[in-house]
Amino acid sequence: MGETAVDSEVFYFSDEITKAAFCFQLGTSMYQFRVSNLLTLISSIKNKYKSSKIHLLGDSLSKYNPKVIRQNRLLIDKGLDELHIAESIGPMITMFTAALSNDISSCVLLSPLSDFKDIFESHYFYHMMSIFPHGILKHMNTTEIFSLISPINLLIANPVNGRNQLITKNNFKITSKLYKLYRKNGNRIQVKFNGFQDIQRFFSDQK
Repeated sequence: MGETAVDSEVFYFSDEITKAAFCFQLGTSMYQFRVSNLLTLISSIKNKYKSSKIHLLGDSLSKYNPKVIRQNRLLIDKGLDELHIAESIGPMITMFTAALSNDISSCVLLSPLSDFKDIFESHYFYHMMSIFPHGILKHMNTTEIFSLISPINLLIANPVNGRNQLITKNNFKITSKLYKLYRKNGNRIQVKFNGFQDIQRFFSDQK
């Protein structure tokens, strides 16, 4: 994406976008470097504090877009709602790290992208380019990645669609049947659509 200047003919692209685009040209993505760094950090903490449990929280710090978007671009037309790019890098990196690590006790994803496929089905999307792993849909979608986080407990709070809008339970495509294929020790996925208070309760319930 990028930030649109006051003059609509001039676009300023951040280092994040430039690096993400360069990685795509090489047939890779920024994910592998960031996930690798986080896995190394987790391993180091686990080795230093062997009795400790590690709980991950991946947070999107952005505001949500309204249910009805009256313009399909980030340049704001007079009298219309302000739009926000989702800061979904945090929850998405946390999601992949939790799926790959054996050292995580529990995980919370706050406002993650609910479905990679939704990005490609929408003519406009409001997520940073660097959250898209190269060729991800050739192999899996978010639902399969959520299931791979088993056997630890996972809380998905306030998931969003490709336009950074909060979605409802009826729009969320994760199924308990899929998760049961991977579930162990009675742990489960929780999905909450209505607030942040569930996060503190979730962590306090972890043994």
